[in-house]
Amino acid sequence: MIFDLPKYRKPPIRHLSDSKKLMQSLSQNLLCEIFSYLNLKELIIVSSTCRRLSKISESDILWTTTPDKGSGAARKTIFSYRGKITSRIFSKTYQILFLSGHSRAINSIKVNQHKVLTSSEDSSVRLFNTKKLTGKKILNHSNSVISAKFWEKGVVSVSADRCLKIWRKDKNDVSITAHKAGITRLRLMENNIAVTGGYDGCVKLWNLNGENKNPIVASQDFAGDISVLECFGNFYASCSGGDNAICLRDVERPTNPTRFEM
Repeated sequence: MIFDLPKYRKPPIRHLSDSKKLMQSLSQNLLCEIFSYLNLKELIIVSSTCRRLSKISESDILWTTTPDKGSGAARKTIFSYRGKITSRIFSKTYQILFLSGHSRAINSIKVNQHKVLTSSEDSSVRLFNTKKLTGKKILNHSNSVISAKFWEKGVVSVSADRCLKIWRKDKNDVSITAHKAGITRLRLMENNIAVTGGYDGCVKLWNLNGENKNPIVASQDFAGDISVLECFGNFYASCSGGDNAICLRDVERPTNPTRFEM
């Protein structure tokens, strides 16, 4: 049905402009014809979405062509309950679980089965267990943590303090001063390889399995900060906010980049 709305949820904001254009393009007679196929509950829900649909749902054209819905006093009685019914339908929410621990805004969240990983402006990375309802701080930076991700043996995080930190459950944490300026992006590739981009315009590859604190590859492709960093297969692409180009590299041949000017 064209007016089928999500149960117990408001329509996403991104759909409202499209719906408004659609409503404006349809005539009143056509909308009345469509509304005639709705039952009373559906009609009340749809009529609560905007002023035009509200007026059309109460028009004589609709109610005279579909007398089974009622008329006159019955119609007024039905719509007098509209506010109560729609407020109950659209505002009903369910809180499944509430996890707390951070003191400032959260920058990223990742879920892996019953584990939830969060990074925050309070310079910490926390790991929550939704089964045991427990949470603990596993990594601590000296500045806001931009991103944290799960990998095969633990967790990796990057921060505005220029550091990349690796947490393993059975080993000590590894902290690497990865860039000359704050780190802006973190991506993971196959074989436990991490890719980072920073405000220094540099993109670096790191082996999370080893203890070596030197990058596998370091490439200075831009003068400004790395604003976009994406990985696919053996390739990784980067962009800078101050440049109009895309730099594409192959992990197996990182010294031969392909640069696309936009």
